[in-house]
Amino acid sequence: MLKAIARQSATDQQARTGKWLSAIGLVLSLVLGAILAIYAASRPEIGFYPSIALFLVALILCVLIAQYLFDLEGWFDQRRRDLTAQHIFQTLRKGNPGPPFILYLRPFHSTDQISESKAVAINVRMTPGGPNFLAATSDRLEFEDVIENALSPIGPMVALGEPLEHLGAGRIKVPDREWKLAIQLLIDHARLIILLPSPRPGTQWEVLRLLSTPAIEKTIIIDPPNHKGARSETYDPQQEWQGIRQAFEARQYDLPEDSETGQLFWFGRSKSPRLRTDLILDGDSQLKKFAAQVLNQISANTPNIASGKGDTG
Repeated sequence: MLKAIARQSATDQQARTGKWLSAIGLVLSLVLGAILAIYAASRPEIGFYPSIALFLVALILCVLIAQYLFDLEGWFDQRRRDLTAQHIFQTLRKGNPGPPFILYLRPFHSTDQISESKAVAINVRMTPGGPNFLAATSDRLEFEDVIENALSPIGPMVALGEPLEHLGAGRIKVPDREWKLAIQLLIDHARLIILLPSPRPGTQWEVLRLLSTPAIEKTIIIDPPNHKGARSETYDPQQEWQGIRQAFEARQYDLPEDSETGQLFWFGRSKSPRLRTDLILDGDSQLKKFAAQVLNQISANTPNIASGKGDTG
């Protein structure tokens, strides 16, 4: 339902307005919930237990409405990213230079399969001036969403896929028969490429394309974490990593062993990683810093590739 609402936005301005209205509704729901909770707690004449029950009902209702509007705001944001990605792609197809962007290459079956839960504590006050209680909850950090948030200052992140299928990179929908041509076009013009390698046929073709062209020089490779929450029946990062090493080794690239906690690295013009760091899923500043280091290296060595205008074909 939330996706259906966001999909009604046909332009960036409409999506921006939808996000703005969702944010206002979220704030109003929180204010209304707080007013109802305070009202319940300040009416001792209705009895202790009824007032507590009214307080909890108001609190739960407020949280549910706020969560709904918060999620809707996120999907309006994603709609904007999808529209931006489609605009970039159409601009490139017409032979015109587009804005700097980041290309995200991943196996489709990895979508929504890599995440981490982060503990969050929320202050809850039963009565005005009363003591605070801590309510523990968890925040699910989606891998792709973390990457997009970290790298958005560099440029929009785009990927092939179904619009609004997931929060993260803006999706570009193309017919199945055209996906290779679309990927080639995006690889050639991307300022930076983020690669989640896989031995699956589609992604392996993308990997071989990168390894056989200078595009590897602007590619950050991600070894995703293997811990609980990053593995499913359809996607096992460890097996994926072991399967793709052969493709790298066949072209004399020294792909490091799989890391349980994940890692980021960049080859540049070398056959072994020139930059490498452990991956922290909830540390977007780390991703941002690593990408900045890579872009600095690219700019120093090959300015044309760094700008996304180099001939990588």
